[in-house]
Amino acid sequence: MRLVWNERQLNRSLAQHREAEIKKWSHSDKEALVSGRRRRRARPFYVRGKVQIVEEGVVRLTREVLEKNVAIGDELTGRYWQCGVVDVTRGRIAYQRGDHIVAPTESTYGIFLPPFSIVRAVLSRCHAQWTGLTSKNRLPKGAPRRPVLFAPAPSVAPSTILEMMDVFDGAKEFLDVGRVAHPSKTAREIKKALDRAFGSPERLSDIAGALRMSPTRFGREFKRAFEMPPVDYRRELQHADKMWKSLLAAARREEPSEVGLRA
Repeated sequence: MRLVWNERQLNRSLAQHREAEIKKWSHSDKEALVSGRRRRRARPFYVRGKVQIVEEGVVRLTREVLEKNVAIGDELTGRYWQCGVVDVTRGRIAYQRGDHIVAPTESTYGIFLPPFSIVRAVLSRCHAQWTGLTSKNRLPKGAPRRPVLFAPAPSVAPSTILEMMDVFDGAKEFLDVGRVAHPSKTAREIKKALDRAFGSPERLSDIAGALRMSPTRFGREFKRAFEMPPVDYRRELQHADKMWKSLLAAARREEPSEVGLRA
């Protein structure tokens, strides 16, 4: 069954829901989207994931997500790419792209996130399971270069890279869910420099200097495009890298892994 992307209806329903809940969000320990601005209070929640090495450097991961209320948060993949199937059994998961909220109308859909993606998810009283592959190997030729949802979702999540590419070949619809729709050329250059150096002790001022920018302009241009300062972006990349390393370590030990995620 093909998915139908009903952006206008979803935007209207989530806007109504947001207005009804906004006071509750702003007094809780969750993030709130107020007048187009994000109020962030980092609140980690935990998911239990099962991991298994299926190819050299490729892990099959199953993780269960439970959000009892409403949470809005960013997911950064770091140097890892992910491809999987999301099955939402209760509630809803939507994604913010630019100034819009987009989501599939079906409860089961495919998702692909290339390395160094920034995706902002809106979880509304949801219970969901994500099953698929993750790896820091080179991105396969023919895979999407932007974060996307795709339909139809396979009945069984891919277990190998070959199966993943077959899924892409059979997909009829793709929906871009990258957090920033059209970043400026300067913002893209800054992000690429941060992506390359996120694990190094190099100072942000040195990275800015290599791009022939002042630290002030460096920070302003990046924050204007991605709604977070460069220092926070690099910290989140380091957090994501530690998280995926712990998954790989658990896979080698062939044991379940409980990993802290930010939502």
